[in-house]
Amino acid sequence: FELFHVLTSGVRLKSVSGVVHPCAVSIQNGDTDALIKRTQPSPQQDGQPEAFVFSAGMHMAGLQPRNKSHCTWHYGLPDVLSYPASKITWSPEIGEKSPYRVLPFILRGAEEQDKLPQVTLCTHATADQAYGILELAQRWEGPLTLAIFTPGLDAGIAVALLDRACRCEPEMYKVAVHLIFPAGRPPALGQPQRSQGDCAASDLQRGDRETERRQRDMAYPINVARNVARTLANTTRVLVTDIELLPSERLASGFMHYIRGRPPKTGIVFVVPAFEIESNEQPPKTKKELLLATKTGVAVYFHRYSFK
Repeated sequence: FELFHVLTSGVRLKSVSGVVHPCAVSIQNGDTDALIKRTQPSPQQDGQPEAFVFSAGMHMAGLQPRNKSHCTWHYGLPDVLSYPASKITWSPEIGEKSPYRVLPFILRGAEEQDKLPQVTLCTHATADQAYGILELAQRWEGPLTLAIFTPGLDAGIAVALLDRACRCEPEMYKVAVHLIFPAGRPPALGQPQRSQGDCAASDLQRGDRETERRQRDMAYPINVARNVARTLANTTRVLVTDIELLPSERLASGFMHYIRGRPPKTGIVFVVPAFEIESNEQPPKTKKELLLATKTGVAVYFHRYSFK
């Protein structure tokens, strides 16, 4: 089998107004580019309206969730969470000695995924970031796998966001989701969160939302989450990335075209550089838009001004 990881230089970013800031990657004619949002909007003058800040699903404001879900749920979700102990696995790094446990495939991608470009986007998130998967599903043509850190009642936050995404975005059928949690804090839904918000999910993405992870000052096991998402992918080709990174349109099919006809090899790594843009700018959708943004200085290489 041919195995490679397409990596980015992105990092976990802090949010502005409780929202995450994405980036875009692009590949055309063998070239690779990427773009990531910056964490701070441009300064505003007193008395002026607040600057536009990108948030997951904001372009779907006013659209109402459907009664039918586009996702395949398991373990009684999204209404209840019930699973046998035999379904729990250890995180992939050190097995039984790991302080973390995994409940795999609370969402499982539909069977027709074999018709998609066979490269899986593997990403991860804290519970309050989970709505970012909607943006990724819209842009990524291939299957996606998402590992979410959900200690205790944080699982209810993640499930509420995923349920909204599944009832708003048809492309969510491509997504598989796995829960990661400390051994002593298994996931629980708590009280049902049935708000009547629209597909922008601003009611569920409140910046003041308190998570159990923050209350207990828990470290976020980012490498565990990445490895869970990667090892549970159903394709040999994977793009390992953070949920803040937003891929360009047709990246998956463009990449598959790029490697077509090459002899199978093991352990090949394709590195995708990252760019950043102010959070009050719309993220580019294509390489052409990205090149224009870099030419005008709107987009720059990621961490250009942070590390030299």
